[in-house]
Amino acid sequence: MKKNRDIYPIIFIVFSFFYIAVTIFQNRSVYLKKFDYETVKKQYDQSQWQQSQNISPLKELDAWALKMGYTGWNNYKDENKGKTDVEKTGKNIIDSIRNRGV
Repeated sequence: MKKNRDIYPIIFIVFSFFYIAVTIFQNRSVYLKKFDYETVKKQYDQSQWQQSQNISPLKELDAWALKMGYTGWNNYKDENKGKTDVEKTGKNIIDSIRNRGV
């Protein structure tokens, strides 16, 4: 009876190695190909994540401040403390981004 129980772990290990081998064989283009930086960078540049980063509010606020002659959004806020409603200006810029859509 003890001999029968000793074979189950061995069968489990053999099937585990077989499963791993089959998985690697089926996905050999993923696991066995050489890493290509240019291809990965191209895929990332075209990804939805990268596209969403291109219209992030902070980038848009910085671009607006630079266009207006400031050195960035944070400097715009510091230079105009008490002179302009900075929160309203920021809200208007972000609302214009939302109106354009993604």
